[in-house]
Amino acid sequence: MKKSKLLVFILLFSFVINFLPKQALANEDKPPENKNKVVEEKKELVVKKEGTDKEISDNGKSVKRRDVEQTKLFDIMKSAVVEKDKSITVTTTIKPKQIYNGADVIILLDTSKKMTEESKKRAKESIKKIVKTLLEDDMHKNLNSVRLISFYRQVKDSVELKPSNVEQMVEKAFEEAKKNTNYGVSMQAAIHKAESIFDKEKNNGKRQHIVLMSQGEATFSYDIKDKEKARTTTVKGDTVVGESPFFPWPFYVEKTFKKANMIKDFKAFIKLLNRLGIHNFDNIKDNLGLADYLKLFGLDSVFDYIKLKEFESNNFDSSNFDYSKTVGEGYHNHSYQRINVVSKEFPFKKTIMAALRSKIEKENAGEVEKILNKATVKVIETALDTIFYQREYVFYNHNLSAQGEAKIAKNKKISFYSVNVTDKSDKKKAELEKYLKDMSENGKFLDTNDSKLADKFKDVLKEISIEDKLHKDYEAEILEKDGNATFSKAVEGFIFSYPPKVNWTLNAEDIKNAFEKDIPLKLVYKLKPKKDVGTADITLAESTAKYKINDDRQKSENAGKLLLKLQDVIIESNVVDETEDTQSGSSGSYPNGKDLTTVEDTKPEGNKKENNKEDNKQKPNDVNKNQKAKVHKEKSSKIPKTAIAGSSTLLLTVGLLGMYISKRRNGR
Repeated sequence: MKKSKLLVFILLFSFVINFLPKQALANEDKPPENKNKVVEEKKELVVKKEGTDKEISDNGKSVKRRDVEQTKLFDIMKSAVVEKDKSITVTTTIKPKQIYNGADVIILLDTSKKMTEESKKRAKESIKKIVKTLLEDDMHKNLNSVRLISFYRQVKDSVELKPSNVEQMVEKAFEEAKKNTNYGVSMQAAIHKAESIFDKEKNNGKRQHIVLMSQGEATFSYDIKDKEKARTTTVKGDTVVGESPFFPWPFYVEKTFKKANMIKDFKAFIKLLNRLGIHNFDNIKDNLGLADYLKLFGLDSVFDYIKLKEFESNNFDSSNFDYSKTVGEGYHNHSYQRINVVSKEFPFKKTIMAALRSKIEKENAGEVEKILNKATVKVIETALDTIFYQREYVFYNHNLSAQGEAKIAKNKKISFYSVNVTDKSDKKKAELEKYLKDMSENGKFLDTNDSKLADKFKDVLKEISIEDKLHKDYEAEILEKDGNATFSKAVEGFIFSYPPKVNWTLNAEDIKNAFEKDIPLKLVYKLKPKKDVGTADITLAESTAKYKINDDRQKSENAGKLLLKLQDVIIESNVVDETEDTQSGSSGSYPNGKDLTTVEDTKPEGNKKENNKEDNKQKPNDVNKNQKAKVHKEKSSKIPKTAIAGSSTLLLTVGLLGMYISKRRNGR
């Protein structure tokens, strides 16, 4: 009996629990959905940056490194803070980067018999100074290397030079060349060999240099591809000394080729006519007024019937040279290549023949005389065509080919220098030194006596300057600086006007010290408004970064700007997490765990004024008490409704099972 009562109780309890409101149970596990935020809006002056933090790279490719496309030079960073008095503190920092990793130098030494004793002496002294500068005195001496390639008609392998062996190696190069009959000068081949060595080492990050020491005359060069289409230029001067084209190898017969001008040679032709019994042509040349007019302005070369041309190989690239074939006889810097027949007629044939006919052919002449006169004109015309037909002698200029190879090396970021070792007592050698000077960096010889010789083999960031153009209503006060910094006031004139500026300049020593110590360079200045600038947005400062590498011209780059803005600033209080809505408010907790209740105004609209009056009468202490009263120290403990609902099914099942078992027992 007792068991039956217990089972009935369990069934009734399960039935009641099962019919509790389902919505209340469903809401038990839902997270809070609403949040209240207490926000405050206010106006504040702020400084915005546009492109002021940037990395400056060598866009002009002044740094001669082959391992990177553009060398990174320095970083610029800018910051600005608006102070309480509305002044603005601007800070600019510069951090230099490493741009120099050492120098590799290959010296090309001419050891041919064209080098006089004076030239040899100068070359030896120059080589010793370069080795001492780079391998003894320089602070980067452990990063530097100097090699020697000697050449005459042959180009020797490179050898390493050190302060201990430099004199011995130079003497050895001259002695070995002399033993091997050192005629001929393969200047282009020597440059090409040094260039090829550097091509294999281009990724080592070092600056590469070729230094040429020669008497100035090249006698061999590489052949030129597609010679018929290759560009030519007029030889400077009236003569070219070279090999005669009429005697093939191995015979060498020297020949002097001369430029010929028809106007200049016409007198000799008239004398020839006089000898043939043809007279009264002395004034024909004088009647060619065009020729005299052109001669007056130095343009009489249009009457040149023999022109001297040379390949413009100083402007060729590597695709124009055939590096498998060498040309030249080994004695002069010009070698004959071919003759071009420009025209089988002499220059200005129509004009000259008209003048001749007017002298020879007469209207009142008899039939026989007319025939003879026409025959005479024909003979003279043929003679003129035979003597004065227009042709060009085309030559290789081995010096121009050497210049072209030097230019190819420069285009690969290899620095190229020539040292003047020519013998001034030799007039011809003094004329040839122009070829060497033109192929050297900036068209100047390398002076090995220069106290700053080491800088020629380095990439040095010599100067950095930052120019900040300020708003016209601001003035600056320099607070802190590395290097030199100045403020210049605005200039307002009728013709020219300049804004106020802050100029910051860093020299090579400042940059070097900052890099070695790994300390950024800094400039701090304060901007003060001369008057109220209002609420409109203004450009506070526009920056330009300028820099100078080695002896190149200064380069500049935009370095962004600072903008002063008046903008809304939103200040947020702590966030309230709602947990339960009530008629009088909502209860919840701060994120740090404190329980609270936010009370909402639920009184009628008409009572608001009275309520406000009562609120205003409250003392601060009462307000604090009221606020504290809203915060519960502890949340009430509750049995989760979901747990009860979940257990109801189990209780019902147990009750039904118990009734079934009890009934079966009673049946027995």
